[in-house]
Amino acid sequence: MKTFILIFFIKFSVTAFGQGNKDSTSTRAVGVRLSYTYSKLQFIDGGICIGKIIPVREMIGIIGYRDAFANIGYGWTKNNTVMTAKVGYEFMTLLPGARISLLNVTDFKRNQIGVLPEIGLSYNSIFYVMYGYNFNLSGHNIFNAKGHQINLGLNFPLFVENGFIWNNKGKGKQ
Repeated sequence: MKTFILIFFIKFSVTAFGQGNKDSTSTRAVGVRLSYTYSKLQFIDGGICIGKIIPVREMIGIIGYRDAFANIGYGWTKNNTVMTAKVGYEFMTLLPGARISLLNVTDFKRNQIGVLPEIGLSYNSIFYVMYGYNFNLSGHNIFNAKGHQINLGLNFPLFVENGFIWNNKGKGKQ
């Protein structure tokens, strides 16, 4: 089952991330993000995202957002308090979304690293609910970070190519 999920996610990611081209009218954006992850290890994290807002005509009738991101956060289990760091790439549209991340969990004495593919739903690329499975790369599961995860979050683009998003009034390149 894990192999099927990983293959499905990679196929979906390659198809979705391949959208657009060099002549694209996508608008570059920088934003902030905040999320809560529920699993055996729960954590709250925040960070920045740098990506593109994809116009309607490129996405067959839906607006999308694709970006690279970096998050840092605070995590806890029954016995541990840890720091989390996550970097990855995501692709969100009006409803479906996909993401792949590299997750590091540390208590500053030990580390646990994993790859976290996720799929889920978003609302206009801003609010999202994702399901993922953290594949442990460390060979040990010190912090219970391995396994199924549910992620609730918020992406908020602050700065777009032509200025701050609230001054841009949703317009792309002019």
